Amino acid sequence: MPNAPDDNDLSFADLPEEIVDRIRSCLPLSLYVRTSTISKQWYQETFSERLLLLCSEMHPPEPWLFALCIEPFNDTPLSYVLDSEFSRWRKISISGVSGIMPRDRGCYPVAASSGLLCVNAYAENQVLLVLNPLMSSYRELPKRHVNRPDPVVGILVDEKTCSFKVIAVGSFESEAVTEVYDSLTNEWSITAKLPVRQKLAFACSLFSQGFFYCWTAGPPEALLVYDMQKGSWNQIPMLVPSCYAYGRLVEHHDKILLVGVTHGIEAFKSIRIWELHEPGMEMLEIARMPYGIFRGFCGKGKGPLVDQIVSSGNLLYLYSQRNSKLVVCNLTKTPPQWHQLTPSGPFGIEKSKIYLFSFCVHARLMSTIWNNVR
Repeated sequence: MPNAPDDNDLSFADLPEEIVDRIRSCLPLSLYVRTSTISKQWYQETFSERLLLLCSEMHPPEPWLFALCIEPFNDTPLSYVLDSEFSRWRKISISGVSGIMPRDRGCYPVAASSGLLCVNAYAENQVLLVLNPLMSSYRELPKRHVNRPDPVVGILVDEKTCSFKVIAVGSFESEAVTEVYDSLTNEWSITAKLPVRQKLAFACSLFSQGFFYCWTAGPPEALLVYDMQKGSWNQIPMLVPSCYAYGRLVEHHDKILLVGVTHGIEAFKSIRIWELHEPGMEMLEIARMPYGIFRGFCGKGKGPLVDQIVSSGNLLYLYSQRNSKLVVCNLTKTPPQWHQLTPSGPFGIEKSKIYLFSFCVHARLMSTIWNNVR
């Protein structure tokens, strides 16, 4: 009679499928996605409806900071995700879409939402692409009715219908036409024009709770708000601080923030964060970058002091392209905590162009949205 197998001889493959699935679904989402590289079978199972549903039930959506790094002598962009679980940058493959993003096409990201990335691409004609970096998939959107260069773009994901919409409005163009793309119909529709004598500042916009907020090119300074349900624009008067020079909008825990530079007689003095409390009221200052970090962040030379501002989880990330500096602010602390990240991952590559975006990645949504539009 053969001897019974020793418990020590049991392997992971000997476990029942239900137990293996439960173990995998408990992993942080970044590690869960990485299990797809183990084998072809695991790749298929990783993005199966069954396992994605189980994974989404085990833990809520996770905020990820995504960095797209374009090197000066490399046609294939590199992509990184800041793994908050382990506080380190992880390189992820976007080989499935690298062929559409060479430097000579002039591609650059313009918006992001729930794991989808919207890219403005130049070839013979300007087009918008929507990428799913984690799934190495992309979709080229049809031509807009009114094709304008460098539009102000936003993307909004609907978790109930597992679909998305893209809004595009001409920048620095008086009474620009608003167009909205719906992934369910795969069509653009013209909805409204900007208010009279108002122009939008390029790359200074955000989505918040179903509304699209855009900073005007002024003066006077104001917020224009587009209601996605009504398809109309409204104007919110702004009373910015007298020392304010320029800045960018960012949403942080459903609050609208303005991160900008204050100026003195001969030079910039500080980087501050203001919160919009009520329309028509002056914005309230809630944080100020410490002077020691400010000096290292600004450095020397010309150009914007803050190129990009991204909110991810409890943190705000401020990036300066000219000095490759990345500063983090935690507004949940009292007082707010500031520190500069050590250059690593994409920031360790010299002379590279870096685009930062925040994804709140939902395991089931990550796959389901794309299956509906492929």
